[in-house]
Amino acid sequence: MAEILQKAAQVGIGPTEALTAFGELEIGTVPFDDSMAAAIAALWPLTRHKGLSLADRACLSLAATVSGIAVTTDTAWRDLDLPGITIHVIRR
Repeated sequence: MAEILQKAAQVGIGPTEALTAFGELEIGTVPFDDSMAAAIAALWPLTRHKGLSLADRACLSLAATVSGIAVTTDTAWRDLDLPGITIHVIRR
């Protein structure tokens, strides 16, 4: 959610408006708790050679947590081999 609000601010959309728009999409959120923080930290040694940010690792960790797919345009993720995490790069 923090990254969504940041990206919205970059294009001139305030947090209240962004939260309202996001709420209309009926997409759930997952709490960022101690276990999520630990999972994100555990990904650092596996991804640091690709220069992944904390937000990148949060996305990957979330995908693992909910058994979902991490979708990105970042081609650096293409050859990551992370157990239990499915990655789909949507850029060639």
